[in-house]
Amino acid sequence: MTKKLILCDVDSTLTMHHQPITERTRRAIQAIQAQGDLFGLASGRPVGALKNMLQSWGIMDCDIIIGLNGAGLWDGLHQQYHEYFLLKKEWCKEIVALMEPFHCLVFKHIDGGILCTRADHNIKTSSEMTRRFYRITEDLSDFYNEETPLLLFRTTDEMMPKIEAYVAEHPSPYYHAFKTQSDLIEFGDKNIKKAYALEKFCEYNNISLEDVIAFGDTTNDNDLLEISGTGVCMLNGSDDTKTIADAITDLPCAEDGWADYIEKHILK
Repeated sequence: MTKKLILCDVDSTLTMHHQPITERTRRAIQAIQAQGDLFGLASGRPVGALKNMLQSWGIMDCDIIIGLNGAGLWDGLHQQYHEYFLLKKEWCKEIVALMEPFHCLVFKHIDGGILCTRADHNIKTSSEMTRRFYRITEDLSDFYNEETPLLLFRTTDEMMPKIEAYVAEHPSPYYHAFKTQSDLIEFGDKNIKKAYALEKFCEYNNISLEDVIAFGDTTNDNDLLEISGTGVCMLNGSDDTKTIADAITDLPCAEDGWADYIEKHILK
């Protein structure tokens, strides 16, 4: 029988933001692996942070991790890391200047940690949960002194529509912005997407995209759900993601919607 690849977004899909997985979810992951199917994560978080999260959940093995919304790929079957589509330094400088009028919390992922202009509750909680340090800098040039996969800007729910409109009025041929939370907007290379990293993993391992079941909850998951054989949106997901999904879970993330779907449709 052909193996399936179960690929999951993390926040608001597999678990609530900054929360550990439930025991029901842990059992479902272990049951997927026990029956011989592949399991993996696809998130905006770095691969290293996701590995730390898996270990804290008691899940020691993972076949694929797509990190940084597609800029990083851990191929667990070959034990290899791949990186795609970094932002060039001059693009980073332009992005920082573009966003400076909004006085956002600026941050980026660095080796083993987070570089930020200040440490709010989200930074501190994320650092603790993923076992990574954070370092504060007041020098904005630290965000464009090297190539990087993503630049992230934390704002407020009220300010986000203004930022989205402003960014739309200042398009770039090289990079784009995408909202990943109600108060968080990210900038990455125009080619960056979770689907690209999934395609590469399937190419490396001779896996058909038709055998992939992908789970997500919002816009930055859409390309992943569209390219997979089966795309599943959480009941708590955004309307645009529900529209392109092949299925919607019966329960939201907060009520173990992912584990409920797995038990009903995936586990033998």
